Amino acid sequence: MEKKYVQANAQVIKIRKELLSLHPLLANIYTYSDVSAVEDLAITIKEVGQREPVIINHNNQILSGGRRWMAINQIDSIAELDAIVIHDNGKDDALNIVCHNQQRTKTKEELVKEAEILLPLLIKRQGQRNDLKSNNTTDTFNVKGKDRFEGAGKMIGLSGSSFRQLSNVIEFEKEAEEHKELRILDKVRSGEMSFSVGDKLVKNYRKLKNESCNIVTPFYKDSLIEESVKLFNKSCLNMNEVEDKSVQVVMTSVPYYGLRNYGNGVDGIPELGLESTPEEFIVNLVSHLKDVRRILKQSGSFFLNIGETYKDRQALLIPTKLLLTLCQEQGWYLVNEIIWKKKNPIPQSLTNKLHTSYEKIFHLVKDPDNYFYQEFKIWHNNPIKLVKGPGYRDVKDDGNKKDGKWLLTKPYKKFKDFIEEQKVHDVIVGNNASARQKELQQLDNTVDHPALFPDYLPVLPILTTSKPGDVVLDPFSGSGTTGRVALLLGRKYIGYELNKENFALSTLDINKAIQEKSDGCMTEIFQMAA
Repeated sequence: MEKKYVQANAQVIKIRKELLSLHPLLANIYTYSDVSAVEDLAITIKEVGQREPVIINHNNQILSGGRRWMAINQIDSIAELDAIVIHDNGKDDALNIVCHNQQRTKTKEELVKEAEILLPLLIKRQGQRNDLKSNNTTDTFNVKGKDRFEGAGKMIGLSGSSFRQLSNVIEFEKEAEEHKELRILDKVRSGEMSFSVGDKLVKNYRKLKNESCNIVTPFYKDSLIEESVKLFNKSCLNMNEVEDKSVQVVMTSVPYYGLRNYGNGVDGIPELGLESTPEEFIVNLVSHLKDVRRILKQSGSFFLNIGETYKDRQALLIPTKLLLTLCQEQGWYLVNEIIWKKKNPIPQSLTNKLHTSYEKIFHLVKDPDNYFYQEFKIWHNNPIKLVKGPGYRDVKDDGNKKDGKWLLTKPYKKFKDFIEEQKVHDVIVGNNASARQKELQQLDNTVDHPALFPDYLPVLPILTTSKPGDVVLDPFSGSGTTGRVALLLGRKYIGYELNKENFALSTLDINKAIQEKSDGCMTEIFQMAA
């Protein structure tokens, strides 16, 4: 029977089977523990003979064909094997083992071991231009017009992208001991993790480490600068004291329609919020806010808090109408609608609807593609770990249970000290401003502000949309809560307040904050919602 060998021009020799042995590297790379497979192969060789020669080096060590040799060892009637000798003094044994085992069905672990052999050889060829190589080159990894990873991948039965992903995981583990502790490569070896998932985790790890090592701008500063405060006892209808595009954040709670009288009416003209119709109120309020767009930077944010007004057992839709007017007439863009959920809302006597326990804060911007936003993270020194996420049911696969995905623990915590649940969402949860009322009464025991702003409310908007040193402005400054928080977070502050009593109160409170310069100010603010 005619024999067809891998090397058509190679010289086949006869060699006694007892003179041969498995090359140690061959035995290390590939698995030879399947006894039944060897026995089945022995039966086949008895029937049809040895169809392919084994590949050996000059020391009679087998580089390819280990199972054939083990099968023939079980056949007493066969004393010699067909073999091809590679004469290179053993210098390329590792490469020859990989090259001559291409047709083998391999486990993930065997593929990893083959890649570990090829990678050092690829590095030696780094920088060579494959597009300039001739067709008759002897370079092992030459695939004309393709990169070296595709050539190496093809050799072990992988695509170029899969080989690159695997090589990234292998090189990653070599770089540092802490990388080994993640055991990403172990998961790839065992088949628990695909090459692409391992590569993605490596990239995510590098991204997290790079981010943690390059924190340049802090979210807040503990120092307070008196020159950073400007308070004006006047209406915000005209804020000509503020330069164009000089403010990063505007955070305010505007007067609500038909709810409170602050005593700001002049010469028979009702104050803002006490107009005869909702339509008049919205026109008047929009006019008071027209300068906000002029003074805000192109990258800035405008946070507007306003509650609903109910009349004749129905909502007047004041927040909705105001939002539409601002967007349609002044060109604002709504990028988020934040819910302020109150833990202890003011009791109401209601028999025809549910108790109202929230207000809205609209996050408006001038440019929805380029406004400044930074996710607030508190970094720690805990090591990054590899964990398995919870399992889930795939509705696209008949509801079958799927294993959870592999994840890396984050070296930071999201800002959540005053947020319910575990992460920052578009719901801010906290008590009403009763604690703020008590605090201000320490400055002036006659204080009885009807609509105080709680300390915790401006913290997240200011932290995520500005940097220390940026200007924060409140056109309806009231008792100065936004200003106090802005200063404690290391920002500058401009406030407008028409009411003289509130203006005097805010001046006292902000001056007190400046004088304290407390290192614990952040903790104090965050605990306000507890």
